[in-house]
Amino acid sequence: MAQKKKKTAKKAPTIKDLHAQAIFKNRDKRSRLEKGLDQYADIMRKPINPSSKEFQRAFSSFYRVRRNEEWKRNFFDIFATVAQNRHCTFEQILTAVFHKNRQVEASFCSKMLATINPEKPIWDRLVCEFIFGHGITLTGTPEKKIDKAVELYGKIEKWYAENISQATDLLRKFDQQFSAHSAIKPTKKIDFLIWSR
Repeated sequence: MAQKKKKTAKKAPTIKDLHAQAIFKNRDKRSRLEKGLDQYADIMRKPINPSSKEFQRAFSSFYRVRRNEEWKRNFFDIFATVAQNRHCTFEQILTAVFHKNRQVEASFCSKMLATINPEKPIWDRLVCEFIFGHGITLTGTPEKKIDKAVELYGKIEKWYAENISQATDLLRKFDQQFSAHSAIKPTKKIDFLIWSR
């Protein structure tokens, strides 16, 4: 009788799996990364004012917010409220946005949080594909979706916490390559490298 092969758990990627040198050497990727850095700096340069149409346009353009006007109004109203509190949590934002818009918007809520507190990671398709090896679709009741989103966001935070400490050389090279943006937080530098893969 043939023995079944044991499935081995796929090892989570590390900072080394970003292959950042290839990004730094590729002119097109460097150019796109620099353009994104400029857009991000434009959002973060000024005091965060989610009530301002200028801020809303910059945020929506950078993070590709393609929702109707009512959704945006609700989202930016919540943003204006929570922007006063750097200690707000992903779960608090996610729940508030759900109660207003009746949708579990993990990605946009993480981007709101990461704008208020730039040391927080974002959740998007590319980050999830890199960290988890696949995109994430939340299913079930809204409560189950929220619970699952909070759990997965915790895993994203854990991945960043574990890997940033190993990224000293990579972050130094990033700062050399993009010296005009060396002041941005390490978490966001890693985001940009993931997006540029």
